[in-house]
Amino acid sequence: MEFWGQGTPAAGSGAIVNGNSHQEVIKPDGPEPRPDGPRGAPDPETGATSARNTGETAGSYGPGMRLTPHEQERLLIHVAAGVARDRRSRGLRLNHPEATAVIASFLMEGAREGRTVAELMDTGREVLSREDVMDGVPEMLESVQIEATFPDGTKLVTVHRPIP
Repeated sequence: MEFWGQGTPAAGSGAIVNGNSHQEVIKPDGPEPRPDGPRGAPDPETGATSARNTGETAGSYGPGMRLTPHEQERLLIHVAAGVARDRRSRGLRLNHPEATAVIASFLMEGAREGRTVAELMDTGREVLSREDVMDGVPEMLESVQIEATFPDGTKLVTVHRPIP
């Protein structure tokens, strides 16, 4: 944002006062104030906050999803795997991150379903074939390690050479 003259902030206004002798106020560029008040402000008539004011989606009952960084990472893996599966179904070959996401998602879901670590280590090698991925990906992907949540706790699952 650029202003002309030697401006200084006006007290508490966030505006810039131009250094000329007639002291004109130049407002900074930015969004206009919301007609319904600041985010989360209660409705003046009813006192209730609406989804529009709080950032919640319509129909939600709480303040959105509150995920830990670990849960965010898991969700990101599942989303990336979904995108990769869509690309694969359209006949596109997967790159390294996409292949990793598909295998990791498979392992996490298998753990959630109650499969054993040994079972996942074996079946993890059958998720993708060389035909599913771009040239060089099988050689780059030496192993996939994922901390998966099993019914009896969290365990580390390692699949060596996941794309034979």
